[in-house]
Amino acid sequence: MWYVVDILFAQKRDGDQSEIMCEACNVLFEAPSAIDACGKAVRWSEEHVRDTEFHLIGIQHVRSLDDDRPGDGTEIGGSFFETRDPWGRRDELIPDLNDIPTVKFEARPNTPVGELVPEDTIRKAKKIFGEE
Repeated sequence: MWYVVDILFAQKRDGDQSEIMCEACNVLFEAPSAIDACGKAVRWSEEHVRDTEFHLIGIQHVRSLDDDRPGDGTEIGGSFFETRDPWGRRDELIPDLNDIPTVKFEARPNTPVGELVPEDTIRKAKKIFGEE
């Protein structure tokens, strides 16, 4: 069976810091049971945080997929939420397809990453890896 495990990571608190950098991951695992999928998630997490400032907080949720084998079009995550005027803010909410990082990276494989990534993302990455 296939499971999606929602995993939460965070950096350690630094003094009186009120805002903490966190990461939420939705990861797909094949396992015989939900508890086995959680075990795989913990092992995956150990590798995921290696050489970063992040630490595993824990597993937030586990859900099984109805499909025996995920494939094209298998939904593994999503949520409902309310926001003001999404149609009027479409340009703000939906990037141009060519600005989506994975599309951009694949289209320009020989371009240095620093030229493809926004400056705020570079700052966040430096903070995550303790280079700031």
